[in-house]
Amino acid sequence: MTTYVDANLLHDYITGRSCTGIIHLFNKTVMDWFSKLQSNVETATYGSEFTVLRTAVDQIHDLRYSARALGVPIIGPIYLFGDNLSTIISSTKSDGKIAKRWNILSFHRVREAVAHGIVRPFHIDGKDNPADVLSKHTSSSVWYELMRPLIFWRNNDTVSDECEIEGSISESNSQVINLSKSDSDIIRVNCTYILAGTDFSMKTNNADADAAAESFRVRFV
Repeated sequence: MTTYVDANLLHDYITGRSCTGIIHLFNKTVMDWFSKLQSNVETATYGSEFTVLRTAVDQIHDLRYSARALGVPIIGPIYLFGDNLSTIISSTKSDGKIAKRWNILSFHRVREAVAHGIVRPFHIDGKDNPADVLSKHTSSSVWYELMRPLIFWRNNDTVSDECEIEGSISESNSQVINLSKSDSDIIRVNCTYILAGTDFSMKTNNADADAAAESFRVRFV
């Protein structure tokens, strides 16, 4: 399970409230999303972002319970991605100091989930955060690029099962190679491979290619 969060400070100019944007995914499938004005007025981005993290943790607890009630095991922590580095760092430090009292409860709620291994927060660049479309007004050119990997995925977006390795294979277990379907479509990935005859098993650092890169039938060129 993966969760993306984002907040937009001063989203409503009339009330001054910020906007919360949250997306929950199960195995790269969007299962739930949340876009709503926050109940209180925050004067700093840090406060609005921590409110989003607390809301996301509450929803994660609910989704984990719902999945287990349906007999779906939840293995490992939930990966929580946010684009505010300060809140991500604070949520990973048990000795973090919060100066403003109205952020303390949100901090402890998130810290409890992190300490129990329920969630694992990570920082992501704002331009790569799909939750951005739920908290801000974006043009079609912006939201399409963010949401295309999630809801407009096509089978030919990844490399095919039949591909070629361009370049020589050294004895090293890790090197950079080119996986190509054609001369005009080359995907460059960093691979760790195991050679066994003509069967080529590898693990890439490209999440989109991992699903199609478990086992390749290749020829050496």
